[in-house]
Amino acid sequence: MFISKPRAAAALPATLLGVERLLHSHGFHSIVRSERVDDRYLWRWDRDRSWAIDRVEAVYRVQRPHDLSISVVATLRLGAERELTLDGVSTHFLAGRLLPYEFPLLQALRLRSPERIAARRVAETERALPWFEQYATTEKCLARLKSPERNGVGIGTRPHADAVARLEALR
Repeated sequence: MFISKPRAAAALPATLLGVERLLHSHGFHSIVRSERVDDRYLWRWDRDRSWAIDRVEAVYRVQRPHDLSISVVATLRLGAERELTLDGVSTHFLAGRLLPYEFPLLQALRLRSPERIAARRVAETERALPWFEQYATTEKCLARLKSPERNGVGIGTRPHADAVARLEALR
């Protein structure tokens, strides 16, 4: 069952504020806040690990504030001004849903207020943070880059080779 568009849109401010507070308590810093990029609004929080960045992004289309997507993204620093996305996944996918606001009937009935919707999305973001552990060290990154079960650079591509070379140089 889907949460109604008006309820999801009404939950947007509390969701973003809650996610920001949560991430600050986990060492993330606000990088982008409510920046319009083409037809989307973007929020981004980074946790810098010198050679890599743990990133959380929230985005929705200008005309669709009810369609907020929050993602966790593992990023490798290749140089001073060059980053490479190793992997990323949405928090709602990690929570077992294909769409951000589609819930089983009983859960949807409990999420009738914008405050409860926001609390649920913040809790899902918190439960997604351990996902970064698979990229916590150069060795873990190298092992993970061998897996086709990622949403980042493809195995055998030039960016993949650059990432492997950088990680091996860091060891």
